[in-house]
Amino acid sequence: MAKDERKRQKSLAKKKKREIQVRKEANKVRNPTLHDLVKAMQRGAWYACYEIGGEQGLHNLMCVRNSSMGPICFAFLVDRYCLGIKNAEVLKSIDLARLSEWVQERDGRKVTPAYALKLITFAMEEAQKIGFAPHRTTSTMLPIFIDVDVTECKDTFEFGRDGKPIYISGPNESEYEQSEILNTLSKLGSGNYHFSMLGAFEGSANPGGIESYDEGEDFDEFDEIDSSDTIDSTATVVDAPSLR
Repeated sequence: MAKDERKRQKSLAKKKKREIQVRKEANKVRNPTLHDLVKAMQRGAWYACYEIGGEQGLHNLMCVRNSSMGPICFAFLVDRYCLGIKNAEVLKSIDLARLSEWVQERDGRKVTPAYALKLITFAMEEAQKIGFAPHRTTSTMLPIFIDVDVTECKDTFEFGRDGKPIYISGPNESEYEQSEILNTLSKLGSGNYHFSMLGAFEGSANPGGIESYDEGEDFDEFDEIDSSDTIDSTATVVDAPSLR
């Protein structure tokens, strides 16, 4: 092969390699994986963390950081009474003003990233002690807190109530799931846990507010945002048009 031809082929190969790289980068922006989002968020500034609920052990945490892809929100459903991290989803391309309104409409409040991380890790570790694993993508999502010092949060949390886990069955849990949860709790021994079926608290007529638990207060699917705009973090990430 002539020298000029080899030079031309080498130049074409470099050009093709650059084109492939450009397409890969463009695809990451259009169809980012969960790992892509985590990395992008780690490089961005914190916008806010919001908390909704908590009075009955369910905390809906919305953690927002800016990124090269725009603001991204990681949402965690924390069951501080029993199950730990019940759900973890992603919202991208959100409208920050709309999100703030959404939180205010539900009497939510702004919390620090340190508070959010401390609550998540506390509930996760306590639930794991009794046999409940966190939502399967929790470990992948937690690195968004890479620059957060959890010791800055001075709040303390109670797991369960009066030293005992309390399982409150949700409307989205099947009979099989309820049975599996109760089987795990039964290993703690009789009298070492409580169970409530949407208002009926076992062993007490007035268990300090548990009886007021309302199916409409379960944030398991983040349905007010529109569950079709969120992802189960093992799948592809989608936009959230209702908050755009």
